[in-house]
Amino acid sequence: MSWNDGYERKKFMARMKKQAEEYRAAGMSEEQIQAMYEFDLGVYKSDRAYYSHTQEYEASSFDEGVDDSDNALLNRNADAFSVSYEERYFNDSDPFEIGFEDERLNRIVEKFNNPRDIRILKMLSEGITEAQIAVELGVTNQAISKRVQKFKGI
Repeated sequence: MSWNDGYERKKFMARMKKQAEEYRAAGMSEEQIQAMYEFDLGVYKSDRAYYSHTQEYEASSFDEGVDDSDNALLNRNADAFSVSYEERYFNDSDPFEIGFEDERLNRIVEKFNNPRDIRILKMLSEGITEAQIAVELGVTNQAISKRVQKFKGI
């Protein structure tokens, strides 16, 4: 969707002129009319900013069987629509049965009752980076870093 500012501003000004006449006929003062205009102008600017910075995906892009290989917007943001997950991090088994080769890690794990923390520890022990863990779990790098700092404090 695009915004034609000249056309939209012309429509807006015509609507404001008509409303001002209606307000005067209703007995509003010029100060009140000006306050209404300023409010409507703020809404107009907000709409302009939204439509100028928003690009919608075509509805057909999500239909099955549609070839989206030429859709530049979809190609540019493909990572946002993809999900990666490994079964080993999201199983329903008891997290305390995971077990680490390092006894120190096993003692640390016993202090946690949060399965997500245990999964993070497991991934860290396998050499997976904090950034990769954040992507896998769908959280920010900062969230993982805070968890790791919490682990170091134990």
